[in-house]
Amino acid sequence: MAPIDQLTSGEAAVLTQSVLRLDQPPPLSPIDEGGEHHS
Repeated sequence: MAPIDQLTSGEAAVLTQSVLRLDQPPPLSPIDEGGEHHS
C-alpha cells in the first residue's frame, strides 16, 4: 500500500473516512465525482 503522501487529497479523504467509518457502509453516491463534498 502506497503512503498517503503519494495519494491525492481526494483519495486520502476517502481512505480516512473508510478507516474512521469501518462500521458504516460506503455512500451510494460516488465520492470521486463529489471530491471531498459529502451529503
